Amino acid sequence: MVVMQCAGAAFAFAAVWLATHYLGADGYGEIAAIIAAAQIVQIFTAWTAIALSRYGTDEFVGTGRITQSFWARFFILLPNTLVILALSFLWLPWLSSWLKLQPGSGWLVLGFFVAVSLWMHVQHSMLGAKLPARRVLC
Repeated sequence: MVVMQCAGAAFAFAAVWLATHYLGADGYGEIAAIIAAAQIVQIFTAWTAIALSRYGTDEFVGTGRITQSFWARFFILLPNTLVILALSFLWLPWLSSWLKLQPGSGWLVLGFFVAVSLWMHVQHSMLGAKLPARRVLC
């Protein structure tokens, strides 16, 4: 499952990179490039998401709740996210120039990164609590 998630992310990134490289970053290309930039950074916070659904399921089966797994993963996610945001002045200009983003679109990358990171946390929580019918894919 982890290998397929990594492969899917790599293929999605490659497709967006090819599109923005050959078509330019205006219009839809700009949106796709912002999403790709956020996905690249999200790799550094998503590495514990699978553990939430795995250990959350065990906790849910045993206790009927996933509070311990939810908060344990959240307290791993929070410092990772804060470090990435604090160091954005180092990686964001390079990533923006590589994907040919418009000047001033860095806040969109950061905002989308935070929103998707939190939403993935909620999704994996729902999966751990055996609520996949309510799980919506991004």
